[in-house]
Amino acid sequence: MILDTPDGNKNLLLFTDDVNKLTKIIYRGENYLVIESKIEDGCRVLLNRADLIAPQYIEWAIFEACVGKNTFVRPTILQQFNQISDYLKSDFKRGKNIEEMEKNNTKSQRCIVIKS
Repeated sequence: MILDTPDGNKNLLLFTDDVNKLTKIIYRGENYLVIESKIEDGCRVLLNRADLIAPQYIEWAIFEACVGKNTFVRPTILQQFNQISDYLKSDFKRGKNIEEMEKNNTKSQRCIVIKS
């Protein structure tokens, strides 16, 4: 309605309640959405086509960022996590105690085991 080309209707009441009034008007040959307070005199906001489209662009950018992260970043992180867990499973098998690890490893490997 606001994004349509201006027609002959000057004012069109879209919504009203105890606090606000929402109206479509034609001002200087353009459609405007007017949000007007019924509580405060002279408190109103005029939004034209560009003002109404700007939040849609922001919404699109946020959506694209989320889709990109889910499509590309998440699988990469899961793959790296699986690689790390596979490495840890193969290098540090369960069931070994520290004495068995010390017998089988050199001094430099023991330092790595103790630090980790």
